[in-house]
Amino acid sequence: MNDRANAADAAPPGVRARGWRLAALLLLGPLLALFVLDRGLVGWDAQWRWAAERIPPQTLDTYRVEAILRTIPRGSVLILGNSTAEDAFDTDLLEEAYAHRGLHFAKLTIGGSPAVNFGMLARAIDEVDPAAVILMTTTSGTGDESWKDKVVVYDVWRAMDLFTPAEILSDLGLHASGVIKQSHVLARHHYALQLTALNAMGRYPFWRLQFRIARAQFLRYMKPRLVPVEDQVAGGNDDGAEEPSPYAKPFVYPNPNSRAIELLARDAARRGTPFILVESPLLPILAGTRIAERSVDFGTYVKEISDVYDIDFIPRGELPPFVREDFKDQVHLGESGQLKFTERFIELTRERI
Repeated sequence: MNDRANAADAAPPGVRARGWRLAALLLLGPLLALFVLDRGLVGWDAQWRWAAERIPPQTLDTYRVEAILRTIPRGSVLILGNSTAEDAFDTDLLEEAYAHRGLHFAKLTIGGSPAVNFGMLARAIDEVDPAAVILMTTTSGTGDESWKDKVVVYDVWRAMDLFTPAEILSDLGLHASGVIKQSHVLARHHYALQLTALNAMGRYPFWRLQFRIARAQFLRYMKPRLVPVEDQVAGGNDDGAEEPSPYAKPFVYPNPNSRAIELLARDAARRGTPFILVESPLLPILAGTRIAERSVDFGTYVKEISDVYDIDFIPRGELPPFVREDFKDQVHLGESGQLKFTERFIELTRERI
């Protein structure tokens, strides 16, 4: 053993130097390759344009939203929210109403997303210098519970605005995973990139993915509920979740979701552009339930922060009266509901945007 060590020590300096260079290459080479791959994919404008134009909503949402933000014209009006926003706004009707200003409306929607994800996108939103930002919120999407497993976007710089130190320390796994995803495009979108590559080669049509998602949603709704039907109506989740209602106790404000709203409002005020916060439509049968009570709590909170931030708030009470036929399921507007909502939204915001 000592003889080997002495032999290594006796090796010529040139041999030892080559050994160190080889070790450094083996260590840094893969890291350099990953960095080059990341920069290549991020700088590949054609694939972002393709994703923004070809990927249908509510499928590969985080990849699609990043693609839209990287390719959208500056000065667009951004519509943020989950699938309820996707189905509520008719962008063709909006662009027709604002044709005299030449405004382009773009939906940045993430299925099932709470508000915190859009706070994580605040820097990317700021970079496109939007003419206005519209955020549609659901009641559960602004609460302080049942959102952690729905954080699918991460920005370490905005996370420090959205979470207190105690909240970060209490869930280090979420934040560590987020930092890794932020650091490399493959960590964020490896599955989406794989499917879009297969789609581009004609080997995986997106309708197959849409079918899988629709089937999973159908099975979720058809599962036996954990609470009786009458209790679901009295306190069910407005996003159609199966777990017992989180509305049995009041939401606590502020929380990461409400801080995301404040962050977006603060950024809009700094830019001097409108920030419009609108509540999602509510199925008529749920009026007067605990969901509606939580909406009142949220409205009270928004009025308090409106004294600090310039927020144009459209509560559910200012939306048109919807009927059951205006909805295609528990939470999403159908064609007639979308028309009612968009026409009313234009009427309310014509002087705001």
